[in-house]
This record gives sequence, C-alpha cells and structure tokens, in this order.
Amino acid sequence: MIYFLAAILALAFSARWNWWRKKTEGVSILMYHKIGTPPAGSKLKKLWVSGAKFDKQMSYLKRGGYEVVTFKDIAGGTVKDGRKKVIITFDDGYRNNYTEAFRILKKYGFRAVFYVVSSTIGKKNLWHDADVEEPLEMMAPEEIRKMASAGMEIGGHTVSHKNLDRIDDAEAEREISENKDDLEKLTGEKMLSFSYPYGGYNANVKKIAEIAGYRYAVVIKQGKNAFPFADNFALKRLLVRSEETIFDFYLNLSRGRNRL
Repeated sequence: MIYFLAAILALAFSARWNWWRKKTEGVSILMYHKIGTPPAGSKLKKLWVSGAKFDKQMSYLKRGGYEVVTFKDIAGGTVKDGRKKVIITFDDGYRNNYTEAFRILKKYGFRAVFYVVSSTIGKKNLWHDADVEEPLEMMAPEEIRKMASAGMEIGGHTVSHKNLDRIDDAEAEREISENKDDLEKLTGEKMLSFSYPYGGYNANVKKIAEIAGYRYAVVIKQGKNAFPFADNFALKRLLVRSEETIFDFYLNLSRGRNRL
C-alpha cells in the first residue's frame, strides 16, 4: 500500500511539474499582464502576480546569471546566442506596470517590453465585461514616456485590443498601423515588436505586421525560442501565473514548460 501511494504521489508530481522534461536552450520570453493585488471578485486572478512574487522572480534571474535583453538588443545584433537570455514582456499597458513593475525592474537593472493598447492610454480598459473584472486604470502618456526614456521598450498591441484573427484584413491593418503610429509619436522611438491580442493571428495578420514595419511579434503559445529565431512573427512566450512557485519559474526557464 505504501508503494502504491508513493507511486501515485510520484505520478501526481510528474503531472503537475515537468521536472522530467529535458532542459532546452533558447530565448525565454516571459509574459506578464498585471502586477499587484487583483480587485475583489476578479475572475482573472491568474493574470495577477504580486509585487513580492515579481520581485522574487527578478531576484532569481539576477542571482542565476540570466541576461535580460530586449528586441532592440536583438535587432542591434548584440545578442549572439540564446543561452540564458530572457525577454520580459507585459501585455496591455496597465498602470500597475508603471507603479509596481517599473520600480522593481529598476531595482535589478532590468529592462522590459511593454505592449500598449493605444486607445486606452490614460483611460481604463473596457475590452472585457465588468463581471469578469472591474475596469482597470491604464498607463498615462507621461508614464509611458518616462519608462521609454529609462530604457524600457514600448511595443504595439493594437488600437482597441481586438482579436486580429476574427476581423477582416483592412480592419486588422488599421488596428496595427494606427497603434504603431500612435506609440511612435508618443515616445519618439520606432516600435520594433508587436503582441497579438488574445494570441489571435494568421498568415495575413503576420504579413500586415511585417509590412507595418515591425520586426518581431509574440504569441501566447508556451515555449522557448531557438536562436536565431525561425519565425520572427510567431515567437513563443512563457506565461507567468499568479499561483506559481519559484520552482514553476525555474521549470519554465529551463524546460520551456512547467506543467502538462
């Protein structure tokens, strides 16, 4: 009976954590959304990472000798291989990225990429129902400019957070191009990378992003990216969830996946 229970526990451990997977090389692109405490009743709590946990994760990267880079570094040719390279990304442009994440990133001397929905700058996000989560404050123009001037990279995330795989090409082109123009006027810098809202994209959308002038685009598919990249417009990321431990974080970075 003891051996049976031990076997069950071993199987459960193997299913919950992918420690048995082979370590993989490649660039790890971490995907965050919100830093802080979720509002009461939120049904999106998994997308909130506490400030304390985010600090612990950044400390792990620092102590582990990981090199945190941005797409600007890659485009500039300063990244020569994918070993222990990490790109930190944030989707949507929530104000807590500025009030919480920005100060922690500066503490460790790290830079990150912030994907911004341009129509919501200085306002609240209204793309999901209030019964899912109450609308949240988004970053103000001066906050985005301050982060950009401090070395943070700003990237595109459409004008209004529409799923680009569910709209026609003409509308997708407007969402991508106008968003890019808005952000470049705001920051005075060229936008290099784009994040597809909801991970929605197709071959036409990828081409539209490339024609708009982007050089890279990220998706929500879990995994690491062999370097040099095989497809600059479908780069996989590692979603960081609120409930995960530092062991999950380690498995994501070393295996490209922490669970089945």
